[in-house]
Amino acid sequence: MRKFVLLLIIVSLIACESNQDYKMGYSGSPNEIVVVTSQEQWAGWIGSTIQKYFAEYETILPQAERKFWIINIDEENFGSLFQTHRNVMLIDIKKGAEPKIEFQNSKWAKEQLVCKIIASSDKECAKLLDENGSELVYRFHQAEIERQIAKNEKFGPPNLSDKLFTNHKLKLTTQQDSYIATDSSNFIWIRLEREQQLGGFEHQISQGILIYYYDYKDTLQLDPSRLILVRDSVTKRNVAGPSQGSYMNISTRGELPAYQPINYNGGYAVEINGLWRMENNFMGGPFISLTTVDTLNHRVVTAEGYVFAPQFKKRDYLYEVEAVIKSLKFK
Repeated sequence: MRKFVLLLIIVSLIACESNQDYKMGYSGSPNEIVVVTSQEQWAGWIGSTIQKYFAEYETILPQAERKFWIINIDEENFGSLFQTHRNVMLIDIKKGAEPKIEFQNSKWAKEQLVCKIIASSDKECAKLLDENGSELVYRFHQAEIERQIAKNEKFGPPNLSDKLFTNHKLKLTTQQDSYIATDSSNFIWIRLEREQQLGGFEHQISQGILIYYYDYKDTLQLDPSRLILVRDSVTKRNVAGPSQGSYMNISTRGELPAYQPINYNGGYAVEINGLWRMENNFMGGPFISLTTVDTLNHRVVTAEGYVFAPQFKKRDYLYEVEAVIKSLKFK
């Protein structure tokens, strides 16, 4: 009898814990954010400040595309349909409240990011948003990258990851249906080729990951101008285009590549965003690269993702390859 009672208690505790932990999956499209605020606030300081940062155009893309699509909902209409959205920003104006920003993961849905902006007035809220706008955009963007990495971990080809680990002492979480097109001693080209219908025709969408590495000597190897020269020499040798004599390089027509130092897995790295083009051909598109030092194997490693989708907008495709390169780890 005692054993039965003890077993019943354990089962009850497990059931309670399971019910408490259970949450449905998030809803909404990638890079979409629900902002919960009144129409008056949206039309005033608060709305204009949010749009200043979240509806800003991406700088390195062939066509104008905003960082996020924003859905404005007032509190009365913020029901279960919107509560499970992947990205939620709540505006909470209370007289006498201390201004602060709170983040909560998986509040109403798994892998959801909820941000609450608390302030005592609309003007104070707008000031708080303005002071932290870039950081807020980064946090929501990072949440999108982490979701894509989790998706790739679930659906990506495990044999590809195993091969990279065996041959190159690195780990990478790749997209479903990706395959290795080139695998040499210090250069890997991973491709994902698909077609999508538009206007009654099938159009090509190409995404690729380029990984290359070389011995580490000194910190000058991480100078952005040197990284660009190395990158073009690598792609000229290894990434041929469809026509004779064509090869990939960085486009210097119009917008020049942008770079920034970042902290990557606790170490220094350089991120470069720009446009690539196919020399002696008409192909081109956006790219993002990450270069860091693999201290375990004493080498400089670059992982780059590129997109070719001439008939389509490219923001989400670029974010997909960004998630792949930012899953890079060393063993």
